[in-house]
Amino acid sequence: MLMAIADAQYKIVVVDIGSCGQKNDSKVLNSKKGRRVYSGNFDFPNPRPLPGTTELNMPFVLVGDEAFQMSCKLLKPYVSRGLNDRKRIFSYRLTRARRMVESAFGILTNR
Repeated sequence: MLMAIADAQYKIVVVDIGSCGQKNDSKVLNSKKGRRVYSGNFDFPNPRPLPGTTELNMPFVLVGDEAFQMSCKLLKPYVSRGLNDRKRIFSYRLTRARRMVESAFGILTNR
């Protein structure tokens, strides 16, 4: 199994290769190496303002799907039942952001 983290420019910045293919995504991230994300030992960049702004420093986070355990450094969409507009829009935008890593894999396989 291959797990990766990609940035907004489709650049793969972290790769984890070698977990058993029978494990689902949450079990891979909960493996010995993956626990660094949940324990706070993962080397995230320091918070900084979003592009085009100067006021508020925003933390770096990972974006995952429903298979992952929630964490202060890992965001996932809301469960899709009974959402108000605000939560539905948040989930939609988070899913669009998650497509970055999927697109990065597509670009990599085409090369």
